[in-house]
Amino acid sequence: MTKKTSGLRPLPGDWILLCLLSAAGLLLTGFLYLPGALSGAPSTGDAQLEIYVDGALQETLPLSEETEKTVSTSHGTNTFRIRDGAASMTEANCGDHTCIRTGGISRAGETIVCLPHRLVLRIADGDGKQGGAAPDAVVR
Repeated sequence: MTKKTSGLRPLPGDWILLCLLSAAGLLLTGFLYLPGALSGAPSTGDAQLEIYVDGALQETLPLSEETEKTVSTSHGTNTFRIRDGAASMTEANCGDHTCIRTGGISRAGETIVCLPHRLVLRIADGDGKQGGAAPDAVVR
């Protein structure tokens, strides 16, 4: 008794197509997860932490200096730390502690937000740019 085959065998062109699709997928993954490395965006290395309370800029601190600071607002108190070029919220007397669970931020445009206390920590480049926060185009 002989086995019957379906006759569907991959052709050489199928393998080429598979390789091209795999390469395209890897490139897309690289652009999504490593935007600074692949886009060629220059990094100044002078990143700063901007502290906003009720939408107003209160203070700017360099990420290059280790700092621990407590910010008191009319809504509550938060403590954050800058260490090894990253900022993280260490304490908050709000109810949900989402700001603490956010973890550390170190790249331009990243933020830590404590909504109950109306506090925002935002990383900016040394030139004040927000790493994508500026509009791409203005339409009139």
